[in-house]
Amino acid sequence: MTDEIEVFLAHYGVKGMKWGVRKDRRREGGQTTSDKKRLSLKDPRVKRAALAGVAVTGIVAGAFLASRYDVKLSSFDADTIQKGVEKTRDLLERPTDIIYMSKPYAGSGVTKGGVANTSFRFISKGNTKDYFKVFDEAGLNSPDFKPGDFRKLKNGDVAALFNDLAGRVDAASRSVPHAVFIPADKAIGLDSIDDVIEKYGAELERRYQEHLTEARRQST
Repeated sequence: MTDEIEVFLAHYGVKGMKWGVRKDRRREGGQTTSDKKRLSLKDPRVKRAALAGVAVTGIVAGAFLASRYDVKLSSFDADTIQKGVEKTRDLLERPTDIIYMSKPYAGSGVTKGGVANTSFRFISKGNTKDYFKVFDEAGLNSPDFKPGDFRKLKNGDVAALFNDLAGRVDAASRSVPHAVFIPADKAIGLDSIDDVIEKYGAELERRYQEHLTEARRQST
């Protein structure tokens, strides 16, 4: 038994280093809080760069696994490969925000060709180019989905449809509907149409009014 240590690790610092003083990482290429805020997937440029990075990572990871486990693409049939491609695409194009569709109310001042326009339009698109597909697959375009209906999908996403809370109507005196798709990470705790209205009613109204303001500005 001996207390002698033959191999050990020691750190003596670097020249000019002062103990207890951190380097200014902003001058060394590090990220500040404001830098991180700018790196948002809501920015199309950042999203494109992220997707490119995922693609490259996937290629490298695939090549490693194929060599590590002696897997050959030729061992998979075309249908299996296509399903993998489609699943990857679905993951990359998942909405990160609410998809919301409604219509202007009568008297809102939104016109087209000088005539009141109360046609349906998307108020927000969930930050995905596949917003219509997602909306449709959730059942929100089905005539069977009625105002007051609530649906929680297997993956935790929520689809809901409710009539205008302020009683506003369209040009045909029908209640203005509000259809929303809420991705799973924003739908935690939502188990009914009342939960949706309580949690997101005010936010949806804000988006609705902002959309009407812009629509009025573009009215012809």
